[in-house]
Amino acid sequence: MAGMTRANVALVKPKNYRNNTMKSGTRDEAEGKWHKMKGKIKAIAGKLSNEPMLEAEGANENMAGKVQEKVGEIKKVVGK
Repeated sequence: MAGMTRANVALVKPKNYRNNTMKSGTRDEAEGKWHKMKGKIKAIAGKLSNEPMLEAEGANENMAGKVQEKVGEIKKVVGK
């Protein structure tokens, strides 16, 4: 890379370069798992601190995460 400026080096892609974007189904599955985990933590925190609203919010987020994860699994099977 002799003779290349700093700006030109940024434009060179390695041979094994891949686009780092996830497919829609994989992204939905990952986000669903994340929401499930956050929901469980919120529900436990609400139960421990005796805050029913936080506990309910956590249960709702957990359920939404389960749904989003299933949508991702379906998208993977369908091929999207």
